[in-house]
Amino acid sequence: MRVTHYTRFTFSNKIFLVIISFFFFLISSLSHAQCQVSNAGLNQTVCVGTNPTMAANTATVGLGTWTKISGSGVITAPNNPATTITGLVAGTTVLQWALTSGTCVSNSQMTITTNAPPTVAAAGPNQNACITAGATMAGNVPLIGTGLWTLIGGSGTITTPTLNNTSITGLGLGANIFRWTISNPPCAASFANVTITGIAPPTVANAGINQTVCVGTNPTMAANAAGTGVGLWVKVSGSGAITAPNNPATTITGLTAGTTVLTWSISNPPCASSVSNMTITTNAPPTVAAAGPAQNVCTSAAATMAGNNPVSGTGLWTLVGGSGTITTPTLNNTTITGLGVGANVFKWTISNPPCANSSANVTITGIAPPTISNAGANQTVCVGTNPTMAANAPGVGLGTWTKISGSGAITAPNNPATTITGLTAGTTVLQWSIA
Repeated sequence: MRVTHYTRFTFSNKIFLVIISFFFFLISSLSHAQCQVSNAGLNQTVCVGTNPTMAANTATVGLGTWTKISGSGVITAPNNPATTITGLVAGTTVLQWALTSGTCVSNSQMTITTNAPPTVAAAGPNQNACITAGATMAGNVPLIGTGLWTLIGGSGTITTPTLNNTSITGLGLGANIFRWTISNPPCAASFANVTITGIAPPTVANAGINQTVCVGTNPTMAANAAGTGVGLWVKVSGSGAITAPNNPATTITGLTAGTTVLTWSISNPPCASSVSNMTITTNAPPTVAAAGPAQNVCTSAAATMAGNNPVSGTGLWTLVGGSGTITTPTLNNTTITGLGVGANVFKWTISNPPCANSSANVTITGIAPPTISNAGANQTVCVGTNPTMAANAPGVGLGTWTKISGSGAITAPNNPATTITGLTAGTTVLQWSIA
């Protein structure tokens, strides 16, 4: 037989179910109403060796917990929203702050960027630099961080402040202090100072004008004095010895004939030296002059001089007394015309400046030309006759009869009116000359 059981669902059962359902709904609603949103705080950047403090929000319901997602470091108190983090190394660490309340879980993350301390700064050695040239810095290259040059004292313009070996221009005289700072925030910066001492450039050198001197002379130099720096004479070429190399007015000794080049430099390291040259031309004394022997020359003729030919220097004839025209005054064997009667004195001077001249005189005695001779008219005489000559008497000079050909004897050769004796038949030619 089949037995069927029936359960009666009464009104009381329905009320019970409604109450139970409302209770669970209320619990569920209360639970969701108490879920808290997590806030891990702002990201941080710290230096190695720092133990940063977290700044998460506090759990008002439930429990907060820190967990490390990645990176380094140790969480000191995982449930403390303000825990510290220790043992961080350079790099990035990601942390999560979770709030848990019943079935509610809220997560948020924050990042700690840990920077290594900067490279220890080294500014390089102190330097002396010429203010017109500037300096090149010698800071170290940062392996960690970035470098920056700054002016601490003095003056100077930094060309590229972030470059470890930048150039510096516009240096002031004396100490100029620069700082090389290497920084990698938020770590403490490292810095070092260096002093660049600015040196003034030397006075511009002026060796003075060129000189021409004679062998045996000890010329005095005329360079400018060094207002800044030290002057120095140096022989570039030629002969001679510098008496006092640092004296702008030194003397030069032992010069021989030729050219000597000297340099006057003024230096003030590390600045470039200023240099000026001058030349000493040393001339040999002139050849000793010889004017030649004295001469007697007819005033109607030209005299030929006999001065010596100069080996050193140049010669010049001049008229000292009397008269005469010098054809080529610089020629040692020039001719002289227009001589006066009597003594005519000429000087032969050989010069080679600035050496002393050498000179010698010579006397050319001008002799007047003789009276023009006239032997008289031809004569025809008989054998046994002693004809008398009728030549002209000399106004100037001495007359002399000479027999050119034929017979006869001249009684008084210097008498224009002499008689001729001993003539034989034939032709006799006689000459009357005045000299």
